[in-house]
Amino acid sequence: WLGEAAVLIRDLLYAFGVLSLITGLVFVATFAPFVILGVWLRRIWIGLLLFSGVLLSLILMLDVRDLDVWINVHALVTLNFVLYIAIRGAIGGDRSARIFLLAWLMLMTAASIYLLRNLALVPETPLVAYSMNTGIAVERILISLALADRINSLKLRLEVLNRNLQNRVDQQTRTLRESLQALEEKNTVFSWQLELAGEIQNALRPADQLDLEHFSLSAYNKPLEEVGGDFFDVLPSQDGTVVVICDASGHGVPAAILPMNARYYFAEAVSRCTRPVEMLLYVHEAVARVFHSSRFFLTAALVQVEPGGAATFAGAAHRDILVLRKRDATVKAYESSPFLIGISDMADAPIHLSQTEVRLEPGDRILLHTDGIPDTFDALGEMFGPVRL
Repeated sequence: WLGEAAVLIRDLLYAFGVLSLITGLVFVATFAPFVILGVWLRRIWIGLLLFSGVLLSLILMLDVRDLDVWINVHALVTLNFVLYIAIRGAIGGDRSARIFLLAWLMLMTAASIYLLRNLALVPETPLVAYSMNTGIAVERILISLALADRINSLKLRLEVLNRNLQNRVDQQTRTLRESLQALEEKNTVFSWQLELAGEIQNALRPADQLDLEHFSLSAYNKPLEEVGGDFFDVLPSQDGTVVVICDASGHGVPAAILPMNARYYFAEAVSRCTRPVEMLLYVHEAVARVFHSSRFFLTAALVQVEPGGAATFAGAAHRDILVLRKRDATVKAYESSPFLIGISDMADAPIHLSQTEVRLEPGDRILLHTDGIPDTFDALGEMFGPVRL
């Protein structure tokens, strides 16, 4: 009786009904376990959602009476699908799904009455005529309640997740703090042990100033770290006194272990051997026999000084032995043999070691050193080098 206004209201009601279907499909996705239910249910859901969008567009463009059957059939299919998902959610204990189920039962009942009315299977009464409108209104109210409940439950779940996350962060922070404290304690103990090892190394070294019967000795040693792989020793031999300087491969603790053993081997070699090359060979065999590795080796230079001024030099891959003559202030370098002490792979290989005999005069000086001096760089990156030494 309202003419064009009634037609507009009717079209809007149909559009509102299709929007209800779309809202229902979207809403069930918040609690529908599609991953658990399977791929086909998800495909059906997508298909119904797309068809609802098409119907909504057609309602706004065509005469709704031409779409009446399609709308009612689609509504029944969508309602049954949504009800099935809602039932699964309600069985799973979701309160929002239970409210949603009640809302869609109301809408399904109204749609069924309206369809029966269109098929002339029920008498025309005001209640039947407005059943769809009434069902949509009640469904909207219940959907609003379900949405509010869903939002509230998601908020509570988010709060729980935030608390759990904060608890995990606090736990991890405590664990990291405890681990850091444990590392600091271990580092303190390790630093103390290194300091003690350095003190032991210093205690085992001869004095920095020695005045012997036929020569005097002055020494300086500064490890790169708390402990080092360089050492020297002064040992009495059968023909005089032996001064040995050694440099182990690497730095720090691994490099400091090898010289501790080598010191004992040199002392044993000097007591058993008479010639410097024999002493170096004895130490090589002992080190190779114990360590069995090509990663650990020594370089060494050895000087045997006799009371009459005769001296014998021998070296194994070590820095040159330098002799400063007092009479003409010249420096002569005596090279070492190209041989590394202690490499097990060379234990059975031919060994070529040589020694040099020289005559020393009063006031002459002999310099034994490791690579720490010539290989030092200044602030400009320039190496000190053997020439300056």
